[in-house]
Amino acid sequence: MANSPLHIILVEDDVLVATVIEGQLKAAGHKIRKLAHDGREALDAAKEPYVDLIITDLMMPNMSGIELCSQVRESNPFIPIIALTANDSAANMKEAFDAGFSGFYAKPIADFDDFLQVMTRKANDYRKIRNSHQQLQLSQMFIEQMSEVMHRDSLTGALTRKGLLQKLKVNSFSETASSDSIVVMFDLDDFKQVNDLYGHNTGDTVIKLFFDYIQYIFGQDGLICRWGGEEFILIIKTQYHHFIETELQRFLEGLAIVVTPKSVGQVSASIGYATNSEAVECSELTWRELIEQADQALYYIKSHGKNNYISYAALAADGI
Repeated sequence: MANSPLHIILVEDDVLVATVIEGQLKAAGHKIRKLAHDGREALDAAKEPYVDLIITDLMMPNMSGIELCSQVRESNPFIPIIALTANDSAANMKEAFDAGFSGFYAKPIADFDDFLQVMTRKANDYRKIRNSHQQLQLSQMFIEQMSEVMHRDSLTGALTRKGLLQKLKVNSFSETASSDSIVVMFDLDDFKQVNDLYGHNTGDTVIKLFFDYIQYIFGQDGLICRWGGEEFILIIKTQYHHFIETELQRFLEGLAIVVTPKSVGQVSASIGYATNSEAVECSELTWRELIEQADQALYYIKSHGKNNYISYAALAADGI
């Protein structure tokens, strides 16, 4: 099953780009079930059985890739949908992942072999779930199992954004955060250099080791989500408040001696965190606001030497 051709819906309004990608996918042994030029054209095809994967542009006439993904997700929350776009801005990536995309690639695709590996892994995971689905006739237990698998990042096993929402028992990050929560945001320093020097496979290994180490230090007591790329979010209770910085310092010191592949050498991380019990504002914060505060603290560390940590409350107290 893992080596059998994938049945793919390709959605791209640029005829030349569509022809190139279609040729590359066919050359890799895969089958194009539908070549559509806008989201509306692809929507009916997405309902057909045994479609393994949808690859779609974001900006298209009639129906965008974001709208297509949102509508497909209403009837099939599990099928992998990968975004292709000429606009790979952080805002565009965030909008795509919030809509339910499984992956995000800039056009033209710089490393097509890596793209093939990622899409094949996601599609084969989906095939396993779909086949089991058919065998067990959607029993409630199996629905929960499928949901758990599909809400985990396929590389690391960390929660996806939607998986984190599910664990928090909320429908969106705009809901009020628990009053006893700490949000910690981790980001590998200078990770692009690892990919550039050693390749994406080695980069994936470093990301997996990074997640494993976060889980080793904090995983028994918190929720860990792969927020994007080499960035992870940890949510723990404020019972940790009095020794969170001790634990973060221990984390950074231990990370420096984590064994990395192919002599990548020492890696480091920047960390920002925010806690609802010390919210600078006097009102209750939403999860999104708490995450944004942790992200602001992280950004400060990234721009002030890296390989360190700071809280949003400390920045606010200093008027930064």
